[in-house]
Amino acid sequence: MLLSIIIPIFNREKIINNLYNNIKSFDFKDIEIIIVDDGSTDNTYEEVINKFYFSKSTIRIYKQENSGPGGAKNKGLQHSTGKYIWFVDSDDFINIEAYFFLHDIKCDDYDFIDYNYVSKGKIISSIDTRFEEGKIVLDNETSSLLKVNFGRIWTKIYSRDFLISNRIFFAENCFYEDNYLLFSLPNFTSCFYKTNICAYTYNEDLESVTRMKSFNPKFYDRLLTIHQGLIKILSANPNHIDIDIYTFKYTQIFLVNTIRYLLTRFIKRLEFSNLKRIKVVIDIFETENAQLGIGKLNHKIPLFYKLIIFSIKLIFLPQSIYQKRKMNISYFYDINKKEWKYPIKFPNYI
Repeated sequence: MLLSIIIPIFNREKIINNLYNNIKSFDFKDIEIIIVDDGSTDNTYEEVINKFYFSKSTIRIYKQENSGPGGAKNKGLQHSTGKYIWFVDSDDFINIEAYFFLHDIKCDDYDFIDYNYVSKGKIISSIDTRFEEGKIVLDNETSSLLKVNFGRIWTKIYSRDFLISNRIFFAENCFYEDNYLLFSLPNFTSCFYKTNICAYTYNEDLESVTRMKSFNPKFYDRLLTIHQGLIKILSANPNHIDIDIYTFKYTQIFLVNTIRYLLTRFIKRLEFSNLKRIKVVIDIFETENAQLGIGKLNHKIPLFYKLIIFSIKLIFLPQSIYQKRKMNISYFYDINKKEWKYPIKFPNYI
């Protein structure tokens, strides 16, 4: 089997026709489609069975107790038989040209093939544009480029041996399960192929954790996955250059991107509670930095966000004076426990 396409799905009964129309062109003997229903509470599983029952493609359909998209992807990977693995979200679209290209170069042992994708009508390369089309054997310079910007997980078709031999699995019982891998994947990569073929169309029309009208506490899962990813990679004793790269990425995702999202919600909806959330994130970011021994990382924060942080601290200064207990990352773990049936789970890949 050349390619296993793994599709986690949850409460998507209304889009099963779109999913079927999307992947029906992948009807080849050396392709298997693995659909994992992640404990849907609607008729998703039954609709998948009914729609794909007469398909000529090799289809494997599994149903599991809800453990988040990461758990579904891990199950699909466990049951896959393809030389290469493609993780695809159920509401996005994939291009058959990706398979044809993979078929043409299958004799080479790449860790992954990176494709372009479409978002809002624009063709985008998710990795650094300094990577030219062709085979990339990493050296110190190109390895650093990849660690700075590994890009989207779903724009890549991975070697199954690469994933399994390096014990690369997704975090479970959470969203933002792939944040966890933004450190490990580039760290283990030695050779990949960059192509300008546009293989993936990212669908932003359907509701997600970040696009819900009311704030979803599962949004905080992103902080747990990126925090744990940093802890794991630091335990591998990276050199000082890599530490600088990793802490920059951590700062951008944990602090800057989170402030940007919460601040946008505050401006659009005038929800004062989002300012309180920003203050909590700032406090925990600073506490965890001290515990990890990586300093305040102020030099990695853009000036605009430094001003935002200063302003938020000023607003909540009276409250902070009387706040005796310092908050730490356990605050977000407690939220995760309330939102999921089981606590967040991280595979041990190092």
